[in-house]
Amino acid sequence: MTKQLNHKRAMLESVVSLIETNVARTSSIQELVAPAARLKDLVAQMHDKTVEVNTASIGKAAAKMEARIALRETLSIVKAGLFAHAVRPTAVGLAPNLSSRQRRKNPQET
Repeated sequence: MTKQLNHKRAMLESVVSLIETNVARTSSIQELVAPAARLKDLVAQMHDKTVEVNTASIGKAAAKMEARIALRETLSIVKAGLFAHAVRPTAVGLAPNLSSRQRRKNPQET
């Protein structure tokens, strides 16, 4: 919500608050009763929508963070598997990038 819209909403909430505090005076004027009730309903709907929008953005951020955590956990498992696969041939004593002919020529490197 932009600053201008936020100020308008605050102004309308102030008007509703003013009408509610002076309900004894405003209830005697029939022309103000229906519009005041309608204004009160509209301001309540605006407030509910503002709360919904604010919590939706927070909910989206939480959902994104949960997805990132799940992705990191999955990738850490994959990374561990790839690391184990890359390390295993050298642990056995075979150089991973040498062909059998190269291993026979350089037996001291293995």
